[in-house]
Amino acid sequence: MLINYYYDSNRNDTLEISQVWMNNKWNNNLKIVNTFDENGNRIKTLTQIWNDNNWVNSSKDSTKYFENGLKKYILLQSWDGKNWENYWQLTFNYNEKWQLDSILVKTWNGNSWRNYYLTTITYSSGNSQMVGLIQERVNNHWENNSRYTYLYNSQNYFIQGIYEYWINDQWLAGDGVIHISNPDGFEEHIFANYVYVYYDQVTDVSVNKKTNLNAYSLSQNYPNPFNPSTKIDYSIKEEGQVTLKVYDILGREIATLVNENKPAGNYTVEFNAANLPSGVYIYKLTAGKFTAVKKLILLH
Repeated sequence: MLINYYYDSNRNDTLEISQVWMNNKWNNNLKIVNTFDENGNRIKTLTQIWNDNNWVNSSKDSTKYFENGLKKYILLQSWDGKNWENYWQLTFNYNEKWQLDSILVKTWNGNSWRNYYLTTITYSSGNSQMVGLIQERVNNHWENNSRYTYLYNSQNYFIQGIYEYWINDQWLAGDGVIHISNPDGFEEHIFANYVYVYYDQVTDVSVNKKTNLNAYSLSQNYPNPFNPSTKIDYSIKEEGQVTLKVYDILGREIATLVNENKPAGNYTVEFNAANLPSGVYIYKLTAGKFTAVKKLILLH
């Protein structure tokens, strides 16, 4: 896959065009058009798919911001062939310190917005996220769904993350997305039940020029959003057991795309979701000690 990026004078990525190699030439596949405000905030993203020698609308998200640059809400819409239809709306609420207090997700039922998920966040004394409680709207009231709990050291660096699900009136271990974020700017998303991070001082570095540190990789699926099929590229550095699985946002396994021993190399897998409902899904690659997680969006 080839991705071409285009930037404006402020170095904002205003256009991305992805192409795939077919029939001995590069063919258009996906186009993403980003619009920014005067402060450099991305306010609109339009996704189009190449079909019958034309760019066809697929999805659009619009973002509003507070004056301090924090997100106020995001509206996601899908193209029905003639008009834009509402799909999701995310509303962000903050406390008096402008820390993210909650995220409310609503879905469009054709006539009005319906509450769907609510994430409520509490913080540690070091102002880092400590507990995120995720609840689902069921029969006009909020029911516990899942939660993540994070711990930090005295320098406010992440040291532990636990993900759990509310089952039979108790919290039980289950896989979910654990977000590691540190003051030095390091960020990582890991799909797991438990993550522990250990820090040590590096005193010497030995460089092996024959080692390709980027040999393991998991690419964003394309197209994304998609309907009903999409492709996932991944690379593995050494021969070994490889698994590539798809989960729903509750962490339930939906499909196993790869589960076998693979030689080192680059691979492409197609995922057909014709029998699944529209929504956000997670795909996870495991190869040896390497694990990577990304999200994909299905829009029927």
